Amino acid sequence: MRKVVDYFVPENPKEALQLLKRHEKARILAGGSGINAEKNGEYSLIDLKECGLSYIKAGKSGVRIGAMTTISEILGHPFSSKLGTFFVHSLATTGHAVVRNQITIGGSVASMLPWFNLATLLLLLEAELKLLGPGGEEKISFAEYTRKKIHEYLKNRLIVEVILPSKALGDWSFTRLALTEVDFAPLFVCSRLSWKGKNVDSVKIAVSGCTTRPMLLPKTAAAFSAGFNEKAADDAGKTAVKELNGKIISANLNFPLEYIVQILPAFIKSNLGGLKC
Repeated sequence: MRKVVDYFVPENPKEALQLLKRHEKARILAGGSGINAEKNGEYSLIDLKECGLSYIKAGKSGVRIGAMTTISEILGHPFSSKLGTFFVHSLATTGHAVVRNQITIGGSVASMLPWFNLATLLLLLEAELKLLGPGGEEKISFAEYTRKKIHEYLKNRLIVEVILPSKALGDWSFTRLALTEVDFAPLFVCSRLSWKGKNVDSVKIAVSGCTTRPMLLPKTAAAFSAGFNEKAADDAGKTAVKELNGKIISANLNFPLEYIVQILPAFIKSNLGGLKC
């Protein structure tokens, strides 16, 4: 049985971080979905609702999204459609509307659950995180953040902001494996294709859901070094299985591990087929 022994509502991020340091068993309360997954025990809640972290500020240098901004708020902002249909689709398939009204971008990044829709996109968009830490404000790339032991890393840090580039250059594709639009997916694939004239300049591929953290697949992307065609797409699918050997998990009982391994090549190929080429 879970028991809340204290409840705090700090007025700013610095006060929230001080509370986090003072209370060993404290939990940050953002949207609340992560708290629902907590194991039994006693803990304190630090509610960030009064910290001024719900905002979206779009400028020439990029888009700054406050950690307490909900998925629905991001979906409804004009910058989302400017990034492209791949970004809007990833937001719109983050559970049903009630869930999107609750889930915050900061809480999602902090918990980094396998079914976090935006993980592959943040990786390929080269997003940055702004945190408040022991020495004050600090920045870290989302890619570097995913390689950390997140629970330990956030013991004395607070995610304040997610920063996206102002433009998403190249052609993109985002696909997810799920039984329904609102079911959490055990596999996400996101691809980014850049062009130099009429030739493919670079291909980047990322997966999440089927791994403990979002991952780039450089060897899979290298299958297109000689050109972007049907054979290359087939080779990429086969290479993905080898590149993820021993790292594949399944967070959804409807999709056994063996099924994920079998479907991965076809899913990679299908995703790349969605690119404009």
